[in-house]
Amino acid sequence: MKFKKRGKDFWVEFELYLADLLVGLVVNVALVGMLAPYARSLIIKTSEEDIPVPPLVKSASLWGMILFCLKILHDF
Repeated sequence: MKFKKRGKDFWVEFELYLADLLVGLVVNVALVGMLAPYARSLIIKTSEEDIPVPPLVKSASLWGMILFCLKILHDF
């Protein structure tokens, strides 16, 4: 893992790593908050002839878990 590769440098830069994660999270939340009203206005009414779309959150979380596991296996 990262700690084994970087040794002492990992803990020196850990605060910067956490700050980077926090800034990314805040920016993502702000973008979603600003774009959600616009996206809601674009909702199109569906008809019976439409093709059903698979659940986005479930498929995205599945792919996220797969990529996370592959990343962990790659680090070892």
